[in-house]
Amino acid sequence: MPRVIIDTNIWLYLAENVNGADVIGELSRLHSTGAIHLILPRTVVDEFDRNKTEAAERFHNRLQTILTSAKALRQIEGAPPDLDDTLKACRRALESAKRRIPQTIAAIDALFADLIVDEITDRQRVQAFERLRRRTPPGHGGRPSASGDCLIWECVLTQLGRDDVALC
Repeated sequence: MPRVIIDTNIWLYLAENVNGADVIGELSRLHSTGAIHLILPRTVVDEFDRNKTEAAERFHNRLQTILTSAKALRQIEGAPPDLDDTLKACRRALESAKRRIPQTIAAIDALFADLIVDEITDRQRVQAFERLRRRTPPGHGGRPSASGDCLIWECVLTQLGRDDVALC
């Protein structure tokens, strides 16, 4: 059974995605039927918990910016006369989608509750710190997220010592 580790950014992307709940349902099904074995590093749980509350706002702000920019299309010759009505309909759809995001986050939390959390060992912490100190990938960019990336990478390497693993 393939072991799969999904990075925090992917979980957050799914939380902010209108169809994220469908993907979460499929991941849950694949895990429960044994088609895949989801590995959940403690770092991913902690990072997701820290960032999930802003998911709906990030989603809304990103698309609201696009809709606001789309108003400029009114100045273009040949723009549809019902553009304002279309943009209003898009705003209503955006608000509806934003209200569904907490359901997707709840689905992720429920899936996380069914998984065994792979706790970070002291050895993994030391190895991750060494990656950061030596600026070895994924700790080479000096980004704030690099420490979490290094911890996740150390989890991947530990899992590779046991079996094949896929990192998404």
